[in-house]
Amino acid sequence: MGNEFDFTYEARNSERMITDLGRTIATLCQVIPDGVVAFFPSYDYLSYVLSVWKKPIPNGNGQSTLNLLERKKKVMYDSREAVTSTDDLLREYTEAVESGSGALLLSIVGGKLSEGINFSDKLGRGVFIIGLPFPNIRSAVWQAKIQYLEEKTYKQASGSESERKATGKAAGREFYENSCMRAVNQCIGRAIRHVNDYAAIIMIDRRYESPRIQQKLPGWIRGSLVPAPPTRAAQMTVQRLSKFFTEKRR
Repeated sequence: MGNEFDFTYEARNSERMITDLGRTIATLCQVIPDGVVAFFPSYDYLSYVLSVWKKPIPNGNGQSTLNLLERKKKVMYDSREAVTSTDDLLREYTEAVESGSGALLLSIVGGKLSEGINFSDKLGRGVFIIGLPFPNIRSAVWQAKIQYLEEKTYKQASGSESERKATGKAAGREFYENSCMRAVNQCIGRAIRHVNDYAAIIMIDRRYESPRIQQKLPGWIRGSLVPAPPTRAAQMTVQRLSKFFTEKRR
């Protein structure tokens, strides 16, 4: 889902959108059982999101977005400065899920909890991917990588000067997008671990509507994609999820 969600670098700091994100996750957590993992693009961005979620909601009787989430499931999160070890955080999360109260774990794409750790069965009945975790294009390392690939492709390409430049630029963009989507696919793969496993994968960003991006998802995901409803997205998604989990429990 994500017609109204735009987590591009220019738009992602909108407090209104971040509050709407929290409300949406809280609403969907009403019908997603057990454990839910939400993956954010970076530690810095998750920290910013939490700072917004801790603020009182206008006309919310002093309640914050985080309070809304905590009413649905126990909330815990990964942090670069965390005092709690990864093992302890996972143990706490697992205990909350196994207790029947459910839990929401806020994690990072490429972070400590996204690599080598599986959220199979009850530990990952819902997976949210927030935004597209593109690497920092402004970093010297990534600029050098893309420049090298563009120049190499340009030299190997045929055609006019402008066509060769366009081919080089396209190769750089493809490499950049593929790096991002590999990370997304890794996160998705953390939840579906065996043939009888199941989970709802919810990708929140309007860019996931793009056929170009969808083509970079695993085939088994592409075959199960359900587009975001054009209106009343959260309510319609709740109905779909409720039906999905009811059928799986039979």
